[in-house]
Order: sequence, then structure tokens, then C-alpha cells
Amino acid sequence: MASSSENDRIGVEAGASFPRGPVTVASHFHPPAGRKTLANPLEHCADCVELLGEYIDGSLPPERAEALEAHLSLCPPCITFVRTYKATRALCRHKLAREMPAELKSSLQAFLAKNVPGYRTPGDGGGEKN
Repeated sequence: MASSSENDRIGVEAGASFPRGPVTVASHFHPPAGRKTLANPLEHCADCVELLGEYIDGSLPPERAEALEAHLSLCPPCITFVRTYKATRALCRHKLAREMPAELKSSLQAFLAKNVPGYRTPGDGGGEKN
């Protein structure tokens, strides 16, 4: 069993209880049909996952944010998932902030121009999807 310092490191409150037996990500976020996991408007963890981007960006409507927070207050695995999701987004943002090598940038722009309808390259006065 993990020590409380290990639990704190992964974002789970020390002393949180978890179900006995193996729990997979799939079984946690996709409960069996007809099974209700929590008694609030967001009954399934999968409902929460769909809202995370807007929640973290602050663009989720207040009533949905409250429902998500109510679910999170009762679901330690989802709290861990949210913390991991936030850290992943921050890491990606940090990595993407670095300057891309010119050859890779040129190749990527050519690929996007060829495969994404409406994408304009910087030479066309764009560089993003219209």
C-alpha cells in the first residue's frame, strides 16, 4: 500500500478509501450500463471527463462547474485524473512554447495546407485554419 506521502504526491487525500480489487481506467470511467456511481447530475466519471477542458479553462457554465465539483468532492480517482490532466496540459503548453525547428515548421505547414480545408500558410497571409 502507498504511504501517505506517495498519496499526496499523486493528488489523493491521505486516508482516502478505494474499492477492493482491480480497478481499471476503463471500468472507472465507463461503468457498466445501468449502474449509477454517484447521486448527483454527473453520475458517471465519463460525464466529468468530457467537461474537463472547459472547466479548467473557466468556460464551463456555473451550474455544470458546480455539478463537476460535487462529483469531484466524492470521487478521489477523478480528483487524481483532473490533477494529471492539468499537469499534462501545462507540460504540453510549456513544450509547445519552445521554438520549432524551421524545417519541421515548414513541413508541418505544408502538411496542414494539403490536408486541412481552409488552412492558409504564412505565405498566404495565414498560418491557421479559417
